[in-house]
Amino acid sequence: MDVTHPGSKPLEADQQSLLESFRKKVDSRISSQGFTAADLQMFVDEIKKHPHVSVALLDAIRREVPT
Repeated sequence: MDVTHPGSKPLEADQQSLLESFRKKVDSRISSQGFTAADLQMFVDEIKKHPHVSVALLDAIRREVPT
């Protein structure tokens, strides 16, 4: 999956890995006990603290939130 943002570079491998980690955590939480808005905020806050976070990565996560 090529995630890009206007005016920015595609996600680097470490950022793509971080996005995949986010997806797996969300999927695991949904299948094991359900998923709340608080869970989502906790995961997003965790991602924001990561040293490899970028605007493009946060945009990719924001696009996935509704799904």
